[in-house]
Amino acid sequence: MSLESLRRYLAFILSSRTPLAITWRDEFFQDCFRGSFERDAFRSRFLTNSGCRTLARQHHTVEDASPHEYPPIEEPGIDPLIMKLRRSVTQIRAIPPSRHRQNILSWIIGRIVQRNYQAGSKNREIAAPGRSMMIVKNPVNEKSGYMSKSQLSRRSLLQSSLSFVGAAVLLNRTGRASGFMSANDRPRVGAIGTGSRWCQKATGVDGPWGSAPDFQKYGDYVSVCDADATRRELAAGLVKEWTGSEPGIHADYRAILDDPNIDIVHISTPDHWHAKIAIEAMLAGKDVYCEKPMTVTISEGRQICDVCTRTGRIVQIGTQQRSEEQFIRAIALIRAGRLGQLKKATCSIGGAPESPEIPVAAPPSSLDWNLWQGPVSEKEFRYLAGNNGETQSWSRCHYEFRWWYEYSGGKLTDWGAHHVDIATWGLGKTETGPLTIDPIMVRHPVEFKNGYPVDPSRYNTATQFLIRTTFDDGVGIEIRHDGDNGILFEGTEGRIFVNRGKLTGAPVEELKLNPLPKGAMEEVYKNRPLVDHFRNFFEAARDRKEPISDVFSHHRALSTCHLAGIAARLNRKITWDPKNESVVGDEQAQGLITRDYRKGFEIANG
Repeated sequence: MSLESLRRYLAFILSSRTPLAITWRDEFFQDCFRGSFERDAFRSRFLTNSGCRTLARQHHTVEDASPHEYPPIEEPGIDPLIMKLRRSVTQIRAIPPSRHRQNILSWIIGRIVQRNYQAGSKNREIAAPGRSMMIVKNPVNEKSGYMSKSQLSRRSLLQSSLSFVGAAVLLNRTGRASGFMSANDRPRVGAIGTGSRWCQKATGVDGPWGSAPDFQKYGDYVSVCDADATRRELAAGLVKEWTGSEPGIHADYRAILDDPNIDIVHISTPDHWHAKIAIEAMLAGKDVYCEKPMTVTISEGRQICDVCTRTGRIVQIGTQQRSEEQFIRAIALIRAGRLGQLKKATCSIGGAPESPEIPVAAPPSSLDWNLWQGPVSEKEFRYLAGNNGETQSWSRCHYEFRWWYEYSGGKLTDWGAHHVDIATWGLGKTETGPLTIDPIMVRHPVEFKNGYPVDPSRYNTATQFLIRTTFDDGVGIEIRHDGDNGILFEGTEGRIFVNRGKLTGAPVEELKLNPLPKGAMEEVYKNRPLVDHFRNFFEAARDRKEPISDVFSHHRALSTCHLAGIAARLNRKITWDPKNESVVGDEQAQGLITRDYRKGFEIANG
């Protein structure tokens, strides 16, 4: 579909004035713009490159899409969508500054494309997430590899013969989100959750851990959010140190989602907040980097996959082993047939700790305990000081939340999210799940009744376990607490062991005489150059491509972890239907694949 009709009409509007307020007669455009042209909102949100750009990026993309269907042609020779636009505009108010015209033009086109695509015909083919809607040859800076703002002019856009969809892709690659090599074009990031996974220094501990110091190489943090005032203030100080600018500081994450100038949300909260924030961030038009595990229930994973498909957002999960060379080489060896026919993968993930009895205590004055709990059922705050880990305590809160089923899945979704993910990837099971999950041996530190702990004063996740899962072809994944931390792949012609420190086995030794084919590792890495995990995400966001740790494959791997947890809590074998994603013949187990959200903290899944 040509832009010529739109060019003529909008060029006429913009030739002498810039739209500030438009009244729409047609419901299609009323819904499309939803009052966004009201004077105050328009001044504050859309008369800037960033606001225009953020909205223009909120459309879906698919490759080689079939022609879109629009309302019936009512006048020969006039594009039907443009006729609808022409008939719908009943009032235009204007302001003089011409410098805003390109921004508004780009925003109008992007917004119409988004709305028309989302409301499109039931016959329209929706392609897999992360695929490009059309292959468009955009002007690119040869030195940096990214399009510069100066290379996209209003004239070049209007005179282009691209389709609406092509124009959307073109708009999508401009401005701040298009790259991270130039200081002016770096994506703007909001950090939600600023504990030790984000940066250990934000917890008051002068330690080396955390993803933010490397994450900020590719984007600029402009806002931070945490339920603990001390942590968010420390995080703000770190951001100022990195960027030279004061970030926004928030207790409520919705302030970040509502900011049209923020491109990316980095989620590092406790596990029980991940799904809600990720879903609402996608619906707000943000790309998302979410630390693992993505969810605390299987149903949350299904929701995230559905919303990711619906919105077309780019989401990377923090299972960074997918970007580490030894794990990629292990998968390449498997795909090259060096292990023969695969039989089993064993994931040794370590056991979880126990705790002494932890007394009820008053939360620290800096902590909003109600907000920290968020969507889970309300519990009393518990704390006991002692020589234990990063926080030098046992508690229901910071860091120690991992050992409570209310907020996490214990080691099964902590290290399990990493190693079961690699096992699932290596076995080629990223689009399915196991048929049976059998808890051969499980030990919990407290008594359980009907799948729930009866003692609220002690850590309750499994401390020791051996859980076997079996797929429809007889291949299995075994999850255990003992053994050398890592993944052992076994096949009919050999086996390999891989963890963060090594890759061993006869097939590895044989690489000296029989190396992998050229490009084998890049093929594993979704036919992209091998880079660090954060860069992979930022490049995927720039190019609108699926990242290496996508939500769909992670959901399948993590479902195995969740099922292992359900079997462990009930202490019995369960049968799973991977196609319908439901437990077979066990209502109690089926009830544990989801959970109720506390009133006021339900997922806003629009």
